[in-house]
Amino acid sequence: MSLGQRWHERRPPGPRSLPTAESAAGGGFGPASLTWPLRNVTFPPDMAHMVQCVHLGREAEGLDRPPFKGEFGQKIFDSISKEAWKRWLEHSKMLINEYRMDLTSEQGQRIWMTECEKYFFGDGSSAPAEFVPEK
Repeated sequence: MSLGQRWHERRPPGPRSLPTAESAAGGGFGPASLTWPLRNVTFPPDMAHMVQCVHLGREAEGLDRPPFKGEFGQKIFDSISKEAWKRWLEHSKMLINEYRMDLTSEQGQRIWMTECEKYFFGDGSSAPAEFVPEK
């Protein structure tokens, strides 16, 4: 008996099976053609989530899912583009390194979230005074 057969025999009964060719042919790919619950599926792969990005000031492709839980994560999902989020991640790396932030601590996470909110919805997050960019 192969490993795949043993897994198949041990798997719990119910609607957690892969879609068949017939079910996929009827509706194409997407949440409706799959029979088990999927996490974090927001849009089918062929459909982009477009947002009016407040950071870039234009319409652009949005994030695939909220970056974190809660109201603030949803606000970012609804109004920040992938491009702006990538820029924030690069900026936040600089902040983490320059301020030597420990993101495992509550204080470090609070500072990071405050800077994130300032970067997108406030005056903008600025680099530390002693920061010298690489050339």
